[in-house]
Order: sequence, then structure tokens, then C-alpha cells
Amino acid sequence: MNKRNIKYYTLPAAIIILLIILLTNEDLANKIIPSLGRLHPLVLHLPIGALILTFFLYVLSRLKGEYPKNIITIALGFSSFFSILACIFGYILSLEGGYTEQTLDIHLWVGILTAVLITLLFAVSTSKSKRPSVLFLPLFIVTICAISVAGHYGSVLTHGSDFLTEFMESPEIEKPITNIDSLKLYDNVVHKIFDNKCIECHNTTKKKGGLSLVSKHNLLLGGDSGMAIEKHNAHESLLFELCTLPITDDNHMPPEGKPQLTKKELWLIKYWINTSDDRDDKVASLPKNDTLNNYLKDYLIIDEILIKEASEEAITAVIAKGFTIRKLTPKNGGLWITYKNKKLPDDGINSLIQLKDQIVELDLGNTDLSDDMTNALKNMQNLVTLKLNKTNITDLTLNNLTGLKQLKTIVIHHTSISNEGIKNLLTNISPDQIYAWKTNIDHTDLQLLKNEYATHINLGTSKTK
Repeated sequence: MNKRNIKYYTLPAAIIILLIILLTNEDLANKIIPSLGRLHPLVLHLPIGALILTFFLYVLSRLKGEYPKNIITIALGFSSFFSILACIFGYILSLEGGYTEQTLDIHLWVGILTAVLITLLFAVSTSKSKRPSVLFLPLFIVTICAISVAGHYGSVLTHGSDFLTEFMESPEIEKPITNIDSLKLYDNVVHKIFDNKCIECHNTTKKKGGLSLVSKHNLLLGGDSGMAIEKHNAHESLLFELCTLPITDDNHMPPEGKPQLTKKELWLIKYWINTSDDRDDKVASLPKNDTLNNYLKDYLIIDEILIKEASEEAITAVIAKGFTIRKLTPKNGGLWITYKNKKLPDDGINSLIQLKDQIVELDLGNTDLSDDMTNALKNMQNLVTLKLNKTNITDLTLNNLTGLKQLKTIVIHHTSISNEGIKNLLTNISPDQIYAWKTNIDHTDLQLLKNEYATHINLGTSKTK
């Protein structure tokens, strides 16, 4: 190596010397070195981007017959330095644990091989020849392959073994479960919660805290801190304790910035721990209450409803009554229907019965609708959104909605609805949202409804759920 090129190695050498100093000072090392490991995800992308750009410039220069030696050398020097730095920081990060040893070893050693190959490319590029060595291109291709393999195993460590192929595989078709009693509390409910919120960091390749949540068996094995759950005692279970810590606590799980467990999910995990045993019994054999029944409705597996097209005659007849109709999607027969005038037709909404299977969204707000006109609503089993705001309805109308299992959004503000009507409705169905300000619902009883039912009831004040 000539003196002119020593400058390329000065900064890397200085970094290595600094790390050696840190390693010999225990107090300083305990504060700074772990933080350096956390920089690994940031630093590793620098040599990847630089190397790919350099390869592109090199191939382009060969096609044009012009070799930009200085640019290639500087870019490879940059890549070499940061690849070495990424290896050092990655090794420090690996000391935190929580990774599958075999996958970690492959990632580590292929990463080191990549740094060596990039450094070798840099050394070859500094030769005095104005033309690149005949070995330069084959060596470059091998380096690109190595960094690709290292990157793949890095993604496996971070996101799991199926990260690359997740969307290539045909999704597993779940068998319909239309009855709450047929649900298995762990397989169909608790495991789904873990899968959505926890398994990214607690799987077979990345076990933070030594804990894997990929199966009930793994969960019961516990982690580095001991058993994760204490059967029949959620409040003494480490898993539940960490999930219920304040989000600002360093030990809170999932960590701040990750999707958090909802109040409903925490309740279900607590219930499962308090009733758990070595089997995964169906809900039918477990003690039940209204809260459990309401929360479990979200975990039923219902086949997608394919709505057949309405006849042109039926649509024309309803439009003739003054209703406005629009298809929701081109490939499905679902309809959105509204009425723009204050006074409804003489037969009220009875003409809509001929479209009862197609109505998905119905807006009758700001009309003279009254209880004696709403009997037709009972037949609209595919109804998802219903707007009855600023009408003359009372709790009697809500009685006509108790069989509409698909109903998710109900708008009934500025009506005479009361607590009893809402409670009777929520005992039978579980909509997601009810908008009910300016009604007879007592604000002081709202907290009772909030504790008993999962539905979000909006009363238009700070006291709403």
C-alpha cells in the first residue's frame, strides 16, 4: 500500500482505537457501548446503498468505455468503512440476546465476509492501473451476493423467517366460526392478539427476553425472567403485569411506538389467564358473562357476504318513491340509499322491503320518520350503517334493530332514545359506533354502559367513551 492511500485507513483505524479505549474503561463502556449497538440498523444501510450505486456506476462506465477511477475508489472506501462499522455495532447489538443462535451466526459471519470483500474491492481499486483488474467484476458480483444474503438473514432476525415469502404463499383459509360457544379461547382469540401485537419480537428467531409466543407451549415455557403466566392469577403473571404498566415505563409491553393492546384485548388476556388450564377448551365450557360475549363477537369468522344484484324493476320502483340509490361496489349488489326530503312517502319506508337483501347503508336522517314506520328495518339483515338522526323515533325503533347482526354504525342523535333502549339494543347486538348526542341518554349512566359493553357511544361531550 503506498503512502498516498494511507489516508483512506486513518478514520477506520481511529474508530477502532476509540472502541478499544471504551472496552478498557468499564464504567464508560457500560454507558456508551450498548447505545452504539442500537445504531446498527442505521449504519448498515449506508454501505448497502453506496455499494449498489458504485456497482451501477462501474457497469455503466464499462458500457461507455470510461472508468471513473477516483469516484469508484472513494465510494468503495466509504462502503468499506461503514461495513466494518456495521459489523462492530451489530456484534454489540447481538450481545443483548433474544435472537436464535443459528440465524444470528449466519448473519454475523456473512456480514463480516461482506465487509472483507468490500475492503478487498477498495484495495483493488486503489491500484495504479487506469483500468480495473479482470477480477474486479467477478469479485464485485460475489460481494453483492454476500451483502444480499446478510441482509436477508438480518430481516429474518428482525421480522421472522417468513418475512420475504409472507405474501407469496396462499393465505390459510380459516373455517367459519359463527357461534361464540364454538370459539377456542386460546387458539381463536388470545393467540390472534399475540400474533397482531407481540409475535414480531417474540418468535422462534427473535425471542426478546427469551420468550416466544408462537404457541401456547412456548408461552408456558416462559423466558429469561421465569414463567410468563401464573395460571388462574393474572395479576401475579409477569406477562400481564408488563402489559399493564404505564406506557412511559421502560418495561411496558409492547414498547412505546409499537401497536398497543386495547382495553378489550387486555381484558380477554386477563380472562384467559384466570381460567386457563392445560387444555384449550371451547368457550361453551367456560364461565361466561355479557362482557365476554360482547368481546368475543369480534373473533367470529364469518364468510364474506356476497349480495346478489337487485332487479331493475325493484330499484326503479324505489326511486319513483323519491329515494336516491347508489351501488357501493361494482362487483357486489350492496346499495346505499337515502331520502332527501323531510316528508317520507305515504307508505313510509315499506317500499324498501323489496331491496331488503341489498341495503347496506341507509340514511333516513332529517325526515319525519316515526316508530310506526320502522317495522321494515327488521328485514334488512345486511344493513351495516343506519342513520336516523333528527327523526321522531324512540326506544321502540331500537327494538326493531335487535336482530341486525351486521349493523356496525348507528346515528341517532337529536332523537328521543333513552338508556333503556340503548341497553336493550346492546344486549342483542354489538355495533362499533353509536352517535347519540342530544338524546335522553343520561350522561351519568354512560360510564356503566362503557364498562358493560364494547360499543363506542358518542354523546358529543368529554364524558363520552
